[in-house]
Amino acid sequence: MAMNPGSTSGMAGDYNENSDPQLAIINLMTPYIHLGIDELNVSSLPLVIADFGSSHGRNSIIAMKIFIKYLQEKN
Repeated sequence: MAMNPGSTSGMAGDYNENSDPQLAIINLMTPYIHLGIDELNVSSLPLVIADFGSSHGRNSIIAMKIFIKYLQEKN
């Protein structure tokens, strides 16, 4: 089957299932994410958080939720 040279092919199967190892690392790193946030001076607003992920799926949403939830808990 010929592919369109301008197209990309995704991972076989469900993207989120294939991303479980990366999600496990995000979960293991959560305490270190909190430590990093603790070192930031976030007293001035607005605070901008950018997700420069290279794909879609639950992992980047979960990581952003970790950042936002912890920042909300600190205030």
